[in-house]
Amino acid sequence: MATIWFASALSIVMILIFSVKGHCAKITVYPDEQIGKLSPMLYGQFLEHIYSSVVGGLWAEMVQDRSFEMMPRGQVNADIDSVIGSWVAADGVLSNETSDTPGISVFGDAGWQDYDYTFEFQKEGGAEGILIPFTYTNRDNFYWWNIGGWGNLRSAVECNDKGVKQVVKEFDSVGKTVATGQWYKVKISCRGSQFSFYLDGVQAGQMQNSTHTAGKVGIGVFATRVKTRNLRVTAPDGRLMMAPDLKTTRTVGLSSVWSIAKSVDVSYVGLSSEKLNGSRSCEVDTCKVAGSAYHSQ
Repeated sequence: MATIWFASALSIVMILIFSVKGHCAKITVYPDEQIGKLSPMLYGQFLEHIYSSVVGGLWAEMVQDRSFEMMPRGQVNADIDSVIGSWVAADGVLSNETSDTPGISVFGDAGWQDYDYTFEFQKEGGAEGILIPFTYTNRDNFYWWNIGGWGNLRSAVECNDKGVKQVVKEFDSVGKTVATGQWYKVKISCRGSQFSFYLDGVQAGQMQNSTHTAGKVGIGVFATRVKTRNLRVTAPDGRLMMAPDLKTTRTVGLSSVWSIAKSVDVSYVGLSSEKLNGSRSCEVDTCKVAGSAYHSQ
């Protein structure tokens, strides 16, 4: 039982009396007795780094993205699409260029059904493991196997359905932690609404879910740098459906806000070693061609 008394607003005295196992406790508050003072200069503020609240808002530029800092978009090459982030295919390896931003690259056919997706990956650094999109239709509709997710502590399949993402299958033992510098072999088998997941030949588990049953495959990262090799998609009978080009990089679009104003041969070098505007500034080589020009979209 509790009883509370309130006095006037100027001299509020609150007494709380309650009973705990037959014992009484009493708390008295004297609001007129000042023990400290809050500065009028002390205030709180919340700012979320989305849309134009910071870039183009509080941080306004006369020339937007003057350092080509916003990640390139478009294709890695004729086989692989860079959905998010900057990806490079060279010497048989597909890798993301920085762990500063999330990244997704995909390849294949949106109508693919009943296939095995296999590849090898190595974590080069970062706080997480690897994300493996499959039955990918677009950025709002796909599954991915999150290996070493949530701070390199969990292994689970997440479903992104119309932009709403949720965990649909958790694996208790396989794939919860990813070691840096070690190569891993991955296999995801898709058979209609039945999916099986393997890491280094050990089955992590199975899942029955019919939200997405067809789509592309890919590689994803969050706060981590990875490199992958031997990416293959095969039919249930073993027929090779696709092995994407991992030797050629052709970045389309030097930045998300810049485009080439003339049809010239412009080389995207990659992340600059002499960054003046942050760790993600990019270097663009235009010295080869006279008269090359750019404009901000």
